[in-house]
Amino acid sequence: MDEHIVELIKSSFSKIFTDFGENQAKAYATLLGRGSMTAFEISKESGIPRGRIYDTLTELERKKLIESQESNPKQFFIINTNETIEQAFQTKTQEIE
Repeated sequence: MDEHIVELIKSSFSKIFTDFGENQAKAYATLLGRGSMTAFEISKESGIPRGRIYDTLTELERKKLIESQESNPKQFFIINTNETIEQAFQTKTQEIE
C-alpha cells in the first residue's frame, strides 16, 4: 500500500470529517485501487486487522464515502468520488454557518 496516498487521503478527508482516521484512509485507498471488494480482501490488502475492518467500513458508509452490496460475501465499493467530496464539503459548510 502506498503510504503517500493514504496520508493524502487522510489529510484531505480530515478537513471534512474530524474523526477520519488511519484505518479509514487505508480502506478508502484500497478501494480506490480495486473497486468492489469484500471486507476480508480489504483487510488483507490494507493491513487493517480483521477485528477492526467492519467498524472501519461502517464508519465510511456512515460518512457516505462507500456503499455496500448485500451479497455473500458482502461487497464494498466507493461512491462517485467527485460527487461525494462535493456533498461532504457542502454539509461541512452548512454546519459551520
